[in-house]
Amino acid sequence: MDIGLVPVIEAFRQDLEITSSVCISSDGPVRSIFLVYRKPLREIRTVALDSSSRTSVALLRILLAERYGVRAVEHQAAPDVREMLQSADAALLIGDPALKLSIQDSHFEVLDLGAEWKEFTGLPMVYAVWAGKPGNVPTHAGLTLRDSYEWGKSHIDEIIGQEAAKRGVPSGLAREYLTMHIRYELDEEARKGMHEFERLAGGHGLISNESRGIRI
Repeated sequence: MDIGLVPVIEAFRQDLEITSSVCISSDGPVRSIFLVYRKPLREIRTVALDSSSRTSVALLRILLAERYGVRAVEHQAAPDVREMLQSADAALLIGDPALKLSIQDSHFEVLDLGAEWKEFTGLPMVYAVWAGKPGNVPTHAGLTLRDSYEWGKSHIDEIIGQEAAKRGVPSGLAREYLTMHIRYELDEEARKGMHEFERLAGGHGLISNESRGIRI
């Protein structure tokens, strides 16, 4: 199938068609996208980016500008928080490096971007969707992806057992992350959150006017 799991910011930019009611989202703390910072948020001037997620980088830019009036100078860096903070006021950690960060033991302040988005908008944050080029999406794609999601949900213990140790993440945290922090339903509230993100991304020049208006 000519579809894939796409960062939602790229779905906007490429004017893709969403093919499934399954997504990757959060409705509050996401636990895998952190801004770690060593000075007050309004005083941040430089940010070291783990650039492995384009949506998370766009979300950070929006939240810093909208909530704190900050437009920071950015540079990419390997996801080692201590090294990142040697060259920047703040560091964006995504995925496994964020999951492995011990918030209680950290000597720095930590902002969960999922929680920050929820507080700012009152809506879920959608990070990725299954999407493809308009006209190239098989009619059965949505059902196939839904079946795959249902299989994964029913085999969650097996998935955690195989992946948690391999990634160096405690199995309890992996379970909490996959079953409490991450949401998978592209329901009405998630769609509202996605369109609010699209509106703000357009307003901050992160997507062009021509590409706005994702097909669902």
